[in-house]
Amino acid sequence: MVIRSQVLKMVYTAGYLIGHPEAKTKLLDTARKLYTKKTQSVVQMKKMELEFCQSAASRAPSEAYMPILVNEAPSDFNVDEYYRHLNTKKLGQLVIYSGVMSSSHNVLDGPTLLHGLTVIPRQQTQGTGRSNNIWLSPPGCAMFSMQLHIDLKSQLGKHLPLIQHIVAISIVLAVKSFNQDIDLGIKWPNDLYVNGNVKLGGIIVTSSILSTFESQMAVCNIGVGMNLDNSQPTTCLNSIFSANPSSPLLSYEQYFALVFNHLEQLMEGDFDEIYDLYYKHWLHNNVNVTVVSERGEAQQVKIIGIDDFGFLNVRSEEGYIFSVRPDGNTFDMLNGLIAPKQPTGVKTS
Repeated sequence: MVIRSQVLKMVYTAGYLIGHPEAKTKLLDTARKLYTKKTQSVVQMKKMELEFCQSAASRAPSEAYMPILVNEAPSDFNVDEYYRHLNTKKLGQLVIYSGVMSSSHNVLDGPTLLHGLTVIPRQQTQGTGRSNNIWLSPPGCAMFSMQLHIDLKSQLGKHLPLIQHIVAISIVLAVKSFNQDIDLGIKWPNDLYVNGNVKLGGIIVTSSILSTFESQMAVCNIGVGMNLDNSQPTTCLNSIFSANPSSPLLSYEQYFALVFNHLEQLMEGDFDEIYDLYYKHWLHNNVNVTVVSERGEAQQVKIIGIDDFGFLNVRSEEGYIFSVRPDGNTFDMLNGLIAPKQPTGVKTS
């Protein structure tokens, strides 16, 4: 009830388009192609309208409408610090930032925009979580959504479900590049835990296929939430860092830049390295768990890895190897249990 009352008091704010002039121009050219006589200067996404404003907005921001100021800079996002740490060619070079929005995912969900375009909200009123859950967005939580365009003929395009694991690796590497002592690990399929038992963040990926005469491309919208400066509801990165008086704190802007740097490097690097890094940082090497089928049948298995589609590979006591899909299943690490979310969940054997 407290969280709900805080959300109701939030006032939606305008967005700011942050980036170099040539990147801004490319996005505005893309947006103009999406205008219609009915919408005029507005891009209609699935759940909200985006209006790119050269001057003042025509109306107040709301849950379903975001004016994006093209020629102004936000007062609560350090643009200089962000670009000082950002070393990418595409990812994160163009940012839509807003103090309060309904959901960063909604800004990207609709007509295809640009590869690497990133949306950063300070707070969300309806953050998107896995399986249509609401992602709580308290002040201090570092959240972003990013659109990736992936050629289906590429190595990553042929193994598209691995993208959520690549994002998870990127976050771990980014945080450890700042403070190598933190015990940050990956819980399959899409969570980040500290010390093996406290959740700090989560990842969601939605995708669609865009076909042209020349190629097929996957349009992936990734969403990430990480407890950076909010010690509730669990703990956060800077609370952990502050336990050591000599350890610096990780700034909001530097966190994003480091994640985007590592994500682009992994996407352009050696594909085999992804598996090595994933196994190095995940929490499940040779762990024994119980898998429950949709019929309620339980069997003891050992986790042995992930397959080429990011599904969990397990070996039964009889020596049979099979995969467990993330959709429809929950993984209770503390009790060593993988079970369907609902009786109609995906069969795992």
